[in-house]
Amino acid sequence: TLAILGDTEEAVRIANGTEWTDYLYMRRNVSGVENEWWYHRGGCGLWFLAERDTLTNQVRRTYRWQAKTAPAENPAADSPQP
Repeated sequence: TLAILGDTEEAVRIANGTEWTDYLYMRRNVSGVENEWWYHRGGCGLWFLAERDTLTNQVRRTYRWQAKTAPAENPAADSPQP
C-alpha cells in the first residue's frame, strides 16, 4: 500500500522513489468493462464517470457521480413514494 498521509519524511521518500512511480504508472490493466473518471477539459469542465470496455474502447454509458446519503441523515429517502 502507498501511505501518503502520515510521516512527512516517509511521504517524501515514497514520492521520490519507485513506489510512487509504480503507483502512478504500473496499475493493473484489466480487460473488460471498467468505470473511469473522465474530465471534459475542452468543454464544460465537468468530472463524470464513463463505463468503458477496455478491449473494444467502446463507451457504454456516461453519468454524473451522485453522493449517497446515509439513512440517518435523510430518513425521507427510505420511505416509500406514493
